[in-house]
Amino acid sequence: MELKADSYPTPKNFFFERLSSKKSKKSGGPWRCQEEGVRFLAYWFVNEGHWYLFEVDDLVERLESLDLKKHHKEVPNRGYITTGYAVPIRLVEDLVTKHELEFKH
Repeated sequence: MELKADSYPTPKNFFFERLSSKKSKKSGGPWRCQEEGVRFLAYWFVNEGHWYLFEVDDLVERLESLDLKKHHKEVPNRGYITTGYAVPIRLVEDLVTKHELEFKH
């Protein structure tokens, strides 16, 4: 299982990395998971206390069926650029099991 965590407030999108490095064209996100035989991708919105569990093959199939051009993002990092898609939750939420995390103080 792969775990992705995001902590931005009031999330409306999942960010799915397509290329971990634009220059080397190395796969990232669910595509890398699929290449490595990872079955599940868990996506955790830390501040919301929600996590979503995807079957990787189903997620990749859905993402490849969508027109993602308008959702494309490039994220500059030190020495490389990551590319991916800010995919609205509603476009893939039917594929997931959503869970609430309860934190005890």
